Amino acid sequence: MNSLSEKSFGSRLLNAQNILTYIQALADYEAPQATESIISFKKLQDDIIESNTKESELKQNYRKAVKNRQSTFYDLDTSLFKLLPPIRGAVIAAYGKNSQEADSVTAIINKIRASKIIQPPAPAEGQEAPQTISTSQKSYGSLTKSFNDLINTLTQLGGYHPSNPNLQIANLQAFAITLDTLNFEVAQSYQKLAFERQNRLNLYKDLSQRVQRIKSYIQAQYGLTSKIYSLVKGLSI
Repeated sequence: MNSLSEKSFGSRLLNAQNILTYIQALADYEAPQATESIISFKKLQDDIIESNTKESELKQNYRKAVKNRQSTFYDLDTSLFKLLPPIRGAVIAAYGKNSQEADSVTAIINKIRASKIIQPPAPAEGQEAPQTISTSQKSYGSLTKSFNDLINTLTQLGGYHPSNPNLQIANLQAFAITLDTLNFEVAQSYQKLAFERQNRLNLYKDLSQRVQRIKSYIQAQYGLTSKIYSLVKGLSI
């Protein structure tokens, strides 16, 4: 389904608000159906305004969740990827560069570094909430699993006792829990945004249908050449 810009949503709502103003000025306006009554028509517009506001808030939450995860996996000084070199260095310091322990840890680190991560786009307008995990979620989940595999390998090394707190097993385990939490927050915020965008699209569809019935009523009641019909006929929703 094609996406719709914020400008088009705003202009469509403004057109509906103008139509409401026009019919409120008609002393003999009789709604063709209860849904086209002035009260009901205004209520729908209020619901759309609320949905627009909620969608904007959820979009910001989603972007924030994506940015936080990106920073924690890649960008911060204590991010996952920036922890890898000192972890490998600590193992080499304890066991030697050519040791089996160093080879095992290096293999997992190389697997993590080879992971390709595609940043998830925001759900498109009108896109239903995903029922399956996205490719991006799977890749971040795989990356988190590989990091846990690395921690498990380090745990089995009896001589791994780095003095750097960030590299110690307990702190690495706590960091892995943080990664899981960030993955969940991105997935949850994505789903909420997708649901709200679908809800908003449904409201606008309802608005469009009601406007068409109102236009048809005005045409039938006041005529094609009437002033009121000339005002509303060109207002697209």
